[in-house]
Amino acid sequence: MESGVASDSDFVRAELTAHLVSSFAVAKIIRDHEKPVNSLDFHHSGTLLASAGSDDTLIFTEPQSGQVKNILPVKKYGCGIIRFLYNTCTPNLLTASAAKGADDAIRALDLETCAYERYYVGHSARVVGLAPSPKDPALFLSSSLDFTVSLWDARTRDPIGQISLNGRPAVAFDPKGLVFGVSYLDKGSTQVKLYDA
Repeated sequence: MESGVASDSDFVRAELTAHLVSSFAVAKIIRDHEKPVNSLDFHHSGTLLASAGSDDTLIFTEPQSGQVKNILPVKKYGCGIIRFLYNTCTPNLLTASAAKGADDAIRALDLETCAYERYYVGHSARVVGLAPSPKDPALFLSSSLDFTVSLWDARTRDPIGQISLNGRPAVAFDPKGLVFGVSYLDKGSTQVKLYDA
């Protein structure tokens, strides 16, 4: 293993069966948040876990040791949802506000400087979903209680595309970043639509 990054050859692969899952045990317990956790996300390298708490803190933990690497207060905006971007050359964590009275912008947090590098403005209600593209590190999706889904280029402030829906949406990219899905409740039935990214 070089520079702390695990390669595929460092892991034993096994089929995930009910018997195997029942043999799992808790490896680490992290108790650094004082209030409930709103969101968790692992960096794609697997070497960092970010957690956003209702206590208005972001906590970054090294998963194997359970050691806390950094605690960032986010009292002004709170933090409801967090997602790592795939490209480490750009600001590498997306955050969506959770604080009452906060704007509904999405923010890009640079973990090296612990500063917000960019604000993305385009939703008129709380953001409830974020999905970075695994294929294009500049692209990400957001979904909001304003019943819209927005497609963003991380280098620009405004969305490059937006879809209006009839209900609360959820969003996700496929693992290759070629297709994204949008799900929402429409007239009592759930719709899932797939789009060519």
